[in-house]
Amino acid sequence: MGFHQSYDGATKRAQGNAVVGYYLGELNFSYNPILFATEASPNRLKYLTAKNAKQAEIQYETKVIDIFDLPLRRVPIPKNRLHTDTANFAGGKS
Repeated sequence: MGFHQSYDGATKRAQGNAVVGYYLGELNFSYNPILFATEASPNRLKYLTAKNAKQAEIQYETKVIDIFDLPLRRVPIPKNRLHTDTANFAGGKS
């Protein structure tokens, strides 16, 4: 699992990092895990390892999941989200 600072595509976003910090605080994470999750620059990932998890006071367990054992399920799409046309990357309709 990797973490990095929030950004808007070009610059770091202090507001986004504040929201992440608030959310992790609501989940009862202390300062060190919050700092860990937001200290890598936006163009890099800081991966959680056994060593840095211990340093950042993050407790976790690993679990091996066989993806072929997962149940398949259909996800309904709300009708107001269905579109008969698509937009291209230039913003026009194709």
